[in-house]
Amino acid sequence: MIRRVLPALILGLVVQACQSPSSAQLCSYPEEGDHSHPIPAYNNLEDAHTCAQDNQKPLILWFSSWVSCTRNMDEKILSGDLLRNRLNQNFVIARLRVDDRTPLPENEWFTWEINDRSFEVNTLGRKNSHYQIERFQTNSQPYFAILTPDGKNLLGKFEYNTDSMYIDSVLTSALKKWEEINSP
Repeated sequence: MIRRVLPALILGLVVQACQSPSSAQLCSYPEEGDHSHPIPAYNNLEDAHTCAQDNQKPLILWFSSWVSCTRNMDEKILSGDLLRNRLNQNFVIARLRVDDRTPLPENEWFTWEINDRSFEVNTLGRKNSHYQIERFQTNSQPYFAILTPDGKNLLGKFEYNTDSMYIDSVLTSALKKWEEINSP
């Protein structure tokens, strides 16, 4: 019971801090999920979106799973010093696992019709998968989308890639575009 209540309490405090008008720095990430990962991230879109808006930082949606190629990119490529620092300092990150089995509250359940099949969306993973397919017309992981704080596409997307210099160039391009949008 405590394991479920405490993260919810902490998350509530984090969201409240993010919504504070005096919030001058990036929000604190929730103390739940994968603590061993060197890149902190929200595990849901709503909190990440709120933090990105409050701090006027670009938002990276990081669709992921526990599949080995996804973990390989997460652990070996994105956690290198260059990319980890750029990600941590310049972006708000939502790591949206499509295989997360955390149950949604029953009032958030819905049926999703796709390709003549019906799916009960009753877990966080299915909700994330639904969003990825509906918004980006793909269901591949890892998949990254870089958005403005108000949810518009800032710069294309990138998928599995082991070239850290390429990923750094994508992030650099996104930051340049973000600066252009925000310059007077």
